[in-house]
Amino acid sequence: MKIQLKPLFFQGLDYWWVETARIKTQCKVTTLAWNHDATRFLTAGEYLQLWQHEVNEDSKVKFDIGIDESTPEKTTSWSCLWKTRPANSIEFLAYSSDGSLFATAGANDRLVRVWYQNQQLMLPNQSLSQEAIRQAVCSNITFSFVYLAHPQSVTGISWRKTSKYMPRGSVGNMLVTSCQDNICRIWSETILPEDGIGNVQLLFIL
Repeated sequence: MKIQLKPLFFQGLDYWWVETARIKTQCKVTTLAWNHDATRFLTAGEYLQLWQHEVNEDSKVKFDIGIDESTPEKTTSWSCLWKTRPANSIEFLAYSSDGSLFATAGANDRLVRVWYQNQQLMLPNQSLSQEAIRQAVCSNITFSFVYLAHPQSVTGISWRKTSKYMPRGSVGNMLVTSCQDNICRIWSETILPEDGIGNVQLLFIL
């Protein structure tokens, strides 16, 4: 079934939404999140899955104003890079502003998991070529996580917003978590003083 949305008229221009892709997930999705540059996103529920946009010249989406309805719709391609099944179904999910970390928590869960990609720990001034990036995407990636313990169930998580154009490692990521004990906790990613590599050890700050 295809749903046709009514165009929204704004300053004499027509805007409408077009379905560009359909993704079959492993389970019912309870929450999802985009990364900082919208090239990846996560879906979560009983399974946690990471999806990557496949760059294909024939599948790039082009938005035109006043396009004729008979023009064929172009689609984009997404592939699942990684998936895992956590012990508890995920209720809360959020990406850090720089896209290097993401946090998850389940319903009635006292533990927040902060995930990081094992292969991406590098110096902030290091850069990868397009070919290296492509090979990294095609290879099997793995993620590890650290726990942030709470005395009662977690009720929400939110990352500090920073510019996506800032070099990675120049500003440490910070996470705010709320809990049923009516206390919000601020967690900060430690930064090594010399090389600026994220140590992925999170400190509790009051």
